[in-house]
Amino acid sequence: MSPKLKAFAVMLTVFVLGGVAGAGVTHFSATRQIRATVEGPPAEARMRFRLAAMQRRLDLGEDQVQRIEAILREMEAERDRRMESCLPGLEEVQTQTDAKILEVLRPEQRSEYEALGKMRGKHRHPPRR
Repeated sequence: MSPKLKAFAVMLTVFVLGGVAGAGVTHFSATRQIRATVEGPPAEARMRFRLAAMQRRLDLGEDQVQRIEAILREMEAERDRRMESCLPGLEEVQTQTDAKILEVLRPEQRSEYEALGKMRGKHRHPPRR
């Protein structure tokens, strides 16, 4: 192999490996950021998601972020209070939905689906403030 071709092959390899490494780091970082945003109780996740979207699009200052976060927390508390009266009906709909989905799943899938339901149930009721 000629020296020029060898140098080109080395540079191409370095370039490709750099691209792969960069893509891996970007994927890891984005996944971590998304997971941190949607983790936890739905009300918290919803608030963090909305606030993150506003920060990206509106270039909010730190004071604005703090004030908007307080507003969102207050509104989530009000939303939770209003949802209380709907919970029995919503739980009935969820029970019916689960029953229909379980009919579709294979036996080995049912236990995993039920585990997902238990995890979902941990965050179903709003926390008392």
